[in-house]
Amino acid sequence: MAEPIQGLAKFAAALQRLGTSLPKVAAGVIYREAERIMMDSKQHYVPIDDGPLRGSGQVQPPVISGTTVTVTLGYGDAAVRYALAVHEHLSAH
Repeated sequence: MAEPIQGLAKFAAALQRLGTSLPKVAAGVIYREAERIMMDSKQHYVPIDDGPLRGSGQVQPPVISGTTVTVTLGYGDAAVRYALAVHEHLSAH
């Protein structure tokens, strides 16, 4: 385990050493968290009749633009109309 960084100057130096690899490392961490969120959503929140909505959940690979990392997740594809109907008419089921 790494030693804790003490002091602002040491922290800044540690960040400097990470350099351009930081967005890539962050992208991996954010992507794994998005996958965890999607799995939890599918298991605990998506209504299931025959599975098309749950099956449409996906996490897109990270996009890195400079120091900005974006990960998109959601439901859709062929199940979009079904998803809208379920979301907008909760009293139907």
